[in-house]
Amino acid sequence: MVALALCAHVGSAQTVTYETVIKSSDQIQGLPFGVYFTSIDRSPSINAKGDIAVVVDLGGLGVNFNNDSALLSAGSGTLTALAREGQQLPGAPVGKQFDRFWDPNISDSGLTVFTSGLRDSGIAISQYATHATGALPTDPLIELARSGTFAEEGSVQGSPYIFDILSFSPLVTPSGRVQFGGQISNGIDGIAGGAYLQTPGEPRIALRPHFPAPVVGYAPEVTIRGGGGFSLADTDEMLFVGEIIAPEIDDLRGLAFSGPAGTVFDGSYVLARSTLVGGVPVVELIACDNNTAPGTGTSFQLDPSTRYVRNNTGVVAFAVEHLLGGIKHDGIWIDEPAGSGPELLAFKGDSAFLSLPPVVFDGFDIGTGNRFGIGIGDDGTVIFEATLSGSSIVEGNDTGVFRVKQGQPPVLLGREGSAPPGGAIGTFYDSCYGAVVNGRGQVAMSWKLRGVFVTEADDTAVYASDTSGVMHPIIREGQQFDVSDDPMNPDVRTVDEAFFMGANAIGNAGHPTPFNDDGALALNVRFTDGTEAVVIAHIDPPQGSLCSADFDMDYDVDLGDFGVFGAAFNSVTGDGNYNPAADFDSDGDVDLGDFGVFGSQFGFGPAECMP
Repeated sequence: MVALALCAHVGSAQTVTYETVIKSSDQIQGLPFGVYFTSIDRSPSINAKGDIAVVVDLGGLGVNFNNDSALLSAGSGTLTALAREGQQLPGAPVGKQFDRFWDPNISDSGLTVFTSGLRDSGIAISQYATHATGALPTDPLIELARSGTFAEEGSVQGSPYIFDILSFSPLVTPSGRVQFGGQISNGIDGIAGGAYLQTPGEPRIALRPHFPAPVVGYAPEVTIRGGGGFSLADTDEMLFVGEIIAPEIDDLRGLAFSGPAGTVFDGSYVLARSTLVGGVPVVELIACDNNTAPGTGTSFQLDPSTRYVRNNTGVVAFAVEHLLGGIKHDGIWIDEPAGSGPELLAFKGDSAFLSLPPVVFDGFDIGTGNRFGIGIGDDGTVIFEATLSGSSIVEGNDTGVFRVKQGQPPVLLGREGSAPPGGAIGTFYDSCYGAVVNGRGQVAMSWKLRGVFVTEADDTAVYASDTSGVMHPIIREGQQFDVSDDPMNPDVRTVDEAFFMGANAIGNAGHPTPFNDDGALALNVRFTDGTEAVVIAHIDPPQGSLCSADFDMDYDVDLGDFGVFGAAFNSVTGDGNYNPAADFDSDGDVDLGDFGVFGSQFGFGPAECMP
């Protein structure tokens, strides 16, 4: 089932290798003989070791519409079926069966978590279940929660809480901690959201509806009622948008509470961290509705749709609207644990990139609809999509995808109307379908293309960066691709479509990801003959620049490198500005001889500098 496919891309000295994990007609371990993989139902997620979890459609002997999908995981090292549609649900009454499966998530230890729909004796019903299973195929499925079952201790007027609807994508930490969200009901006061934290066999409530959590540094009457959590860490820390409440009051609009550093609540929503202390959720505020938005002199306008992400080191990035003179503006902030508060990364009206005439940010897409919003890597890299404005901006070049780090200007990754990497003549970016960032700050993007020579048969492609930030073409519609596991007997097919998990930018602690920190990108690939495959593209780390004057190692010698050389010019060993990298002849000074070496390389690009 495994094939190392062939190639380095034309126009790139960076090698990209490919692994075909499973393809149409392959038999599946753990299922009866004669049952095989036909197509991908839900996109694969990947862990740090390169193991995937994926939902697939089945064909073959005995397969019908009641049992034609399965959840596969390679957590044990071999891709194996862990659960199949029509299978009896472990721990549930006889007749309760798995129906469809949603996006699975796999930890670095191989623990696989997933949510499925349920049916009763072959008839679909409105129930859901969240399960986890260990790394070995023999490990049992453990039920974490199921609609209609007991949710937590406590009751209202003698009516206990029960699970009603569960979120589709449970979160899991690298070590195997699990969080899931959903809604509960007691049959009296309706349905409310909550988040539940669980190591298999050890259920704990992370944030409960109708059970307010105390806020650090504030009076006891100031508490937070939260919805579902959106990130998960091994420290039990959870990130969420919540509502300010007080005893006997459900809505505090128009009321004010003072807190540390003059913070005033004059609204109802906050972005907050929740940490379990002695089993009780304790909340720390990050941003408050109608309070100062740092770096702007304006106020945050938060709501339940506020987009926020958290990396595995605890750094939070979020994008919100705020008011400036009564007009809504967009901004992106970053907040570090135990820091001094949020710091502005990008703001409407800021310079988007150096150009003449100037181009500025007009707004940020914060993840509404099918747009991808924002993402964050463990190295602090934040990615986002923005609309642009300026005298040179027209409808065909007014959106772009950017990365930014704290204290640095934004860097353009791809812009509508610009040429993608790879050197295809007459090819331009049109619109970005999705982007993802891994822990080391590498970014993968899926784009629709346009151009004179672009047709419907080759107008989508995936691109990804190496660890130096250089973008490379990964796979494109219309490309020839070998799925064979035998290099002596190639099986070349034409790519019809290739994409990775979801439309959202991913790089959010605990969430499933298609892009791990070793540069392995898990892809859905469909071919023009109707077959499909799960393919892992390995984007190799940079091998170093061949140009000695390429100080920033970005495979060109440009004005940025000239600035580094200029700062060291006329210096000698022992001077504060002496830079041995600029002393090309290693004679202890940076002089005209070194300037001549720099000048001979100035203007070089990837063709000369890439190994």
